[in-house]
Amino acid sequence: MLRAKISRKLNSFHKIIGGEHMKHSMQGIQRFMLMSILLMALAAFVVACGGSAEESTTSAAPAPAAEPAAPAAAEPAAAAAPSEPTAVPAVAPTVAPQKAVVAKDSIVVVINTEPTEPDPWLSTTLYPNQLAQNIAQPFAFLAPDFVDTKTAGFSGWEMKDGGASWILNLNEGMEFHNGEAWNAEAAKYSIDYLGSCIECGPYGQVGDSHAEVIDEYTVEWFIDNKHPALPRFSQYSLFRAPKDHAENAGETQAALGNVIGWGPYKFGEWIKGEKYVINKYDDYNADSSNFMTQAGSINTAEFVFRNEETVRAAMIRAGEADIAWGMAGDIAEELEDSDHGAWVKIVSGEVYTLDADTIWHPELKKLKVRQAITHAIDCEELALALFGATSRCSSGPNGIPGTLGVNDTNWLPKYPYDPAKAKQLLEEADYNFDNQINYYSRSGRYAKDVELSESLGVMWAQAGINIKINIVESSIWNKYHKAGPAVAYKAALAEGMSHEEAVAAVHAGEPPADPGASPGLVQFAPGGEYFDFGRQINFYMNCTSVRSSNCDADTHELGQRALAAGGDERRQLMEEVYDVFTDRLYQIPVMELVSVWGVNKDLEFVNQPGGRRILVNTAHFK
Repeated sequence: MLRAKISRKLNSFHKIIGGEHMKHSMQGIQRFMLMSILLMALAAFVVACGGSAEESTTSAAPAPAAEPAAPAAAEPAAAAAPSEPTAVPAVAPTVAPQKAVVAKDSIVVVINTEPTEPDPWLSTTLYPNQLAQNIAQPFAFLAPDFVDTKTAGFSGWEMKDGGASWILNLNEGMEFHNGEAWNAEAAKYSIDYLGSCIECGPYGQVGDSHAEVIDEYTVEWFIDNKHPALPRFSQYSLFRAPKDHAENAGETQAALGNVIGWGPYKFGEWIKGEKYVINKYDDYNADSSNFMTQAGSINTAEFVFRNEETVRAAMIRAGEADIAWGMAGDIAEELEDSDHGAWVKIVSGEVYTLDADTIWHPELKKLKVRQAITHAIDCEELALALFGATSRCSSGPNGIPGTLGVNDTNWLPKYPYDPAKAKQLLEEADYNFDNQINYYSRSGRYAKDVELSESLGVMWAQAGINIKINIVESSIWNKYHKAGPAVAYKAALAEGMSHEEAVAAVHAGEPPADPGASPGLVQFAPGGEYFDFGRQINFYMNCTSVRSSNCDADTHELGQRALAAGGDERRQLMEEVYDVFTDRLYQIPVMELVSVWGVNKDLEFVNQPGGRRILVNTAHFK
């Protein structure tokens, strides 16, 4: 029944989108036919006045193409085809010149949502990094073979004292896009800024840290807690031009959307509500032996924003976009059957997850209430209805088997659909129906997120759980996603409290004044691009993160030990951490997130593991 209901809703939506697209297409055809008639009349007039065949060839203008439904990359002027010669009785026709073949050197990338904050240091969302990591880059990327790979600004690195510090060796003779020198002082600026910034996105992935200059092209990165996996966890710690950032930080930087780095592309323009443009950087320090640091063949990339996945798919099918991000797997077949489109499956390592406020919400504090919420979810029915047979139910968040800490055994679902069990647990927990739980999700962030949220609301209501579904803008969602204990916990430590006393102070206090209420449940799919459960620890299992919705003395310490470990010890501790997440239900898992990217069938494109970023220099036309 649920599957049929969802299918009817989706089919209705497809008809709306399809009808609108067809309307625009018919309008374009009508305009094309009218222009063709006018051109034929003009050609006849020229012949009648004594013009030669060659004259008629140069006089006629090519007919305009039908208007696209969304902005498309502009073709170079040389790509325009010459007009066909007009036949004249009794005169030998002139042979039409050979059509010039010009390789396409620009692309249109359609993503879900326009960044509200393009500055990657200030935003905690994915979208700025989709754009900015072409411009400003970290010292390492995780390559498709899961090997930490250096970027263009670095010649290598060395771990010291089990990850207490890292020596970074910089490439010499490089400059930022604005001419600022790339050296150890510049690298230190970025490390120090991010290592002391609680509000910055990368903060929870590396933690408190600072750098010291060894020589002009060598810097040592010190981390307060040992970090033996730093290269892959620094993927969001982008290096930027110090002077530019210092002069344009804050509101000015946010308004401009301009990021200065040394990556393969530089900032072009940001037209709010329309597009974000990047242009190829000709002086990029390319390395052809590494596909992630190769020079780009694409001169210009326009990022446009379309919330609905059906619209993004339609743009690929129609040839109006070259890359489309984040669609459900059931759309792959219609992309493949189109004239212009193909698809790439994304193995993201992500699980649809509900972040539960176990600190301040009076009901979510209770483990049995969280268990009841989980038992009330018919995951198998939802996965089949929304994603087909490709998606799987999970016991815990952030990770599929193969992620460090996640294996074939502990990943299996532990809370099967059982509404009777859910009601029993609510009774045992002395559940208060009047303490409404607010659920926050964004539209278009993940495939089928609205349909999933609405379906969950129906299931919870049937189990007698009072959860209000709120589909909100990204800026509102971010506030609730950044309402963790970090500020209160660090303030307590600064007053001289012990770790245990600071934890107690957090739980006894009030939630942050902004957004002003306990967040309840916040839907997201935590990034799995590191294929290491350490990201979950940094973000969602400690007292020092603005993203964490739990703060327990024992699990905080367990997480810190796991982060500081390496080798087999790290794997063992990560599995213990994963068991804590599933047993205590800090986060409520739903199902594996399966998605595809639509691509132009003539475009070769290699995405990073996890499918989180679009590196334009890895795209080439065949």
